[in-house]
Amino acid sequence: MLLVKRNQNAMPSILSEFFNNDFLERVEKSVSTFVPKANIKELEKEYLIELAVPGYSKKDFELNIEDDTLKISAHKEIKKEEKEEDKLIHSEYYIEDFERSFTLSKNVDTDKIEAAYKDGIMTVTIPKKEEVLLKKMIKIK
Repeated sequence: MLLVKRNQNAMPSILSEFFNNDFLERVEKSVSTFVPKANIKELEKEYLIELAVPGYSKKDFELNIEDDTLKISAHKEIKKEEKEEDKLIHSEYYIEDFERSFTLSKNVDTDKIEAAYKDGIMTVTIPKKEEVLLKKMIKIK
């Protein structure tokens, strides 16, 4: 990933001498660092993870479980082209990626994890194991 930050007071670098300022501004705008915000809820029978990820589609996402870690990632490519009489006059290419990892407790059923994406929110439902649900507190009288 290329991140270019220009300092107006610094001496021009070789890179800024080679490329003009317009090029550097386009590079800065085309690199996206995105970490979606997450809500995590514990309910009686399950945990819910909600990620705010607007602008993606279902096909952009990938969910994987490795050991005790749930990894949610997405990859999106945006291509914009402007043509004038069969000649390309302007083209931009953006890539937006992210990955979030969550450590799973031993009391979840990883075989029954489900995910849904609607209105810019990725919801991951992580059910608790049956034996955890059967444990009840007994009050002493």
